[in-house]
Amino acid sequence: MRAFLAAAAVAALTVGCNQSQSRARTSGQDTSAAFAGNDPQPSARVREDQPSAAERVVQLQADAYNRHDVDAFVALHAPDVRFYRYPDSLMFEGHAALRERVKQLFTTAPQVHATTDDRMVHGNFVVWKETATGMPGGKPNTQIFVWEVHNGLITKVMAIR
Repeated sequence: MRAFLAAAAVAALTVGCNQSQSRARTSGQDTSAAFAGNDPQPSARVREDQPSAAERVVQLQADAYNRHDVDAFVALHAPDVRFYRYPDSLMFEGHAALRERVKQLFTTAPQVHATTDDRMVHGNFVVWKETATGMPGGKPNTQIFVWEVHNGLITKVMAIR
């Protein structure tokens, strides 16, 4: 799964990220040392890093999503935010479209809840593997999401199924 997540992140990051530092996070642990060698588990010597500003914004939007707080969720996105289906299919754009989609989801799936299964951060890019439960039809929905964050707001979201 890490290989798939890493491939998804590389695909997303080639879109325009030239940051030199990256780190991967799984269940709140920094696992960058595990990616450097053949160690399948994070080293006991790896220290816990604080979440980056970009990761904090994405976590806040995840918390708002799980509370079904449409206003808080939308407020964490730039007014001209763009949502894409990988690799470049624009699904919708802007606060009004985001608000409508989220309200519709919460109406049709009042029990929807997302959990983060894996995460990676690279500069302004946050990559999470998420599983949503409580979806219409009862089947869990697992996707990779790539968020691009600038000035404390999510400016671009890419969903990978």
